[in-house]
Amino acid sequence: MYRCLAAALMLVAGLMSGCGNSQESGASQKADAKPEAQQKAEVLAQKPEEQKAADDARKDEKSAQNEGEAPDEAAEAFKDAVREGVEAGVNDVLNGVAAPVVAVKSLELDESVVKDIARVGVAEKADDPNVNAHRIDSLDSLSDAQAKLLDSITWDVDPEVLNAVLQENEGQHFMYSDELHPELFYDTIKDMGGTYIGIGSDQGYLFTGWQHPTLAFLVDYDPWIVVQHKVYMAFWRSCEDSACLLRLFDDREAGLAFLTGEAGIAAGLSDKDTQKIYRAGRMSVAKRLRAIRKMPQPTFMNDPEMFGYIKNLIETGRLRTFQANLLGDLAFKSVADTLNALGAKVTTLYLSNAEQYWPYSKQFKANMLGLPAAENALIMRTSASKPINEDYRYSVQPMHVFKSWLEHPKGNNVRAVTKRVRVKDAEDFPFTVDDVMPPAGEEDKK
Repeated sequence: MYRCLAAALMLVAGLMSGCGNSQESGASQKADAKPEAQQKAEVLAQKPEEQKAADDARKDEKSAQNEGEAPDEAAEAFKDAVREGVEAGVNDVLNGVAAPVVAVKSLELDESVVKDIARVGVAEKADDPNVNAHRIDSLDSLSDAQAKLLDSITWDVDPEVLNAVLQENEGQHFMYSDELHPELFYDTIKDMGGTYIGIGSDQGYLFTGWQHPTLAFLVDYDPWIVVQHKVYMAFWRSCEDSACLLRLFDDREAGLAFLTGEAGIAAGLSDKDTQKIYRAGRMSVAKRLRAIRKMPQPTFMNDPEMFGYIKNLIETGRLRTFQANLLGDLAFKSVADTLNALGAKVTTLYLSNAEQYWPYSKQFKANMLGLPAAENALIMRTSASKPINEDYRYSVQPMHVFKSWLEHPKGNNVRAVTKRVRVKDAEDFPFTVDDVMPPAGEEDKK
């Protein structure tokens, strides 16, 4: 595949253009014996008619080549690379080959870093050993330039209040997920790759393990959750398996000894505030980790390979945590600039049930619309339904549909942009795909 990519890079460098994953939603396939969530995942994963037409055109070109006609070799390599990336589930395999220097400069980095990133798009030879030095679509250690870009992400300030759906829960730190059926997302996001962004706590590790992204941002507006993620990541670095991770949360003395010991001091986690946050959440976290271990799907708690995958993301600096407020004016803008500079695109954005807390503000819409998204990108969300099933509704929405709603006059809250599914009884846990585009606006009717 890399030989294909090398030839493709030479072509793209000449044209100064990129190409992304062409997967998007399609019609559903017959799958009578499959779970509903898996059927819906297959609907989202099918190729559109345009992709099929492109595949047919490629076959025609190969046939013509057999008859003596010789299509351009670089163009053929480019198509092979894109096709191979799609079939392997590698998202945006060629995106960012011509890294947007404007986005890099907006981060106020020094000129050498800007040139370092820009070189990806203007390499004179496809076999230049530096041509892939700043691509973000592998699992290698970050280059200095990539690390500087990611380190430069601006954090949002502490919120004035911690919101909740119920008034009695305001001010609470949600240090573990109470979503009881996250496995409903499994078939949909499995091996999507790309970039993951998600709010919340342990959900991020679960979804990252399933999605296999090359870049993951675990964010929250609550500074306690960000500190907790730092503790998670420090523990993960020191552990070789999930049993070790569980022990460091389960055993108070072992966890505190780590935080106040050499590794904790090196990670900047030995202070009193971090210890307080650890003590406040550790028992609930341990209980949650045990529940994740019992899930029938592979998870970081029951699958050593998945645990190792996340460990590698942490050790290579590809899994990051920072304070980001969906309503803030700093972090998500900074994330968008950074992703553009790296040639990366969001594949999944997990919002939990945060949208239930407030109507869509102008800043929230700007934050969401500004994120660079892969063609098959999805919004993942939940909606509280605890009085009926003591859990949530679960849903996904194609990112392009979500963005269309945000630009529509009626797209002002989550109830407007999604279907409100009735929960039948205590054993009903709905999973839906919100793929309906907004109605034509008044300007379109004219």
